[in-house]
Amino acid sequence: MVITKTQRVKLKKVNLIEVNNGLGLKLILCDIGASIFECFIGERKITYASPLEIFVHDLNFFGKTVGRTAGRIKDGKFILNGKHYQLANSKNHSLHGGNGFSFVRYSYSIIENEKEILVRFRYVSKDKEKGYPGNMINHVTYIISKVANQFTIEFKAISDKDTICNLTNHTYWNLNGVESKILSHKLFINANKYVNIDENLLKVSIEEVNETFNYLKERTINEHIFDEDIQNIAKGYDHDWILNKGNDNKPDCYLISSDNRLKMNVYTSNPVCHIYTGNYFEEEEQYASLALEMQKRIFDIDEGAVNLKKQETYLETTRYEFVEIKEGE
Repeated sequence: MVITKTQRVKLKKVNLIEVNNGLGLKLILCDIGASIFECFIGERKITYASPLEIFVHDLNFFGKTVGRTAGRIKDGKFILNGKHYQLANSKNHSLHGGNGFSFVRYSYSIIENEKEILVRFRYVSKDKEKGYPGNMINHVTYIISKVANQFTIEFKAISDKDTICNLTNHTYWNLNGVESKILSHKLFINANKYVNIDENLLKVSIEEVNETFNYLKERTINEHIFDEDIQNIAKGYDHDWILNKGNDNKPDCYLISSDNRLKMNVYTSNPVCHIYTGNYFEEEEQYASLALEMQKRIFDIDEGAVNLKKQETYLETTRYEFVEIKEGE
């Protein structure tokens, strides 16, 4: 079932698309930023965001599509084909594409068949927008299953010039369904390596996971989030893990609610999982949710890790699977 409605927020029209798969999964999508405004499993709301009137322009990127490049680019500068480019900066460095794709209006269409509902968003980013080369067509498609409680986000882009691209979704998750912290959530990340960062949250080195960053076996987030080397740098997790790829049947990461009743498996075609635990929110919101940002190796931008050639198609997917855990499992 799909319901669409339009609201006005400070004289700005906002379109919401409510998708219910009939099995307990409900998504409320928004055309501003091709974003997830809310997600429910049954009566349990499992996403965290500000009210709609703030959501549409909130620089915490609640639920938004992030592009053209998720993550930080030092000084907002990069070199492509020998040419130097200066991007729009967020403070000292370019963050999340200079707030590019997250706050624009996408057009959208809805397709439904027996097995799934597709909500396809489209936005055309002009050449030199936020400093990026090339006219880029960006499609963000939400594919909601009608046979299981899962959905997939497909990111697709094509440019008429060589450019750079690194798209992700920035939903904040809290599987508890109540106002509480995520510190007692269990987390698993299929990664042997992580990116060590400096006080500017930029790459210093790639390291084997130590005790603080080892989530190869599920454990609660509060076990190490308050370790000194984490708190001194970022006040919590704001780090990249380099995923172990090769087993498509195994989740790249998963999250389990504090009451051990709900599990979210995440599968992605991307090589990196970036986790942010709301470290810089106001005290009452700090650690109330976490973002799982599946993306490319933006920290290796100088090695061409996010380059996209003219007329080549950028295509990455992330699938979210929700499993209700029965008592005793």
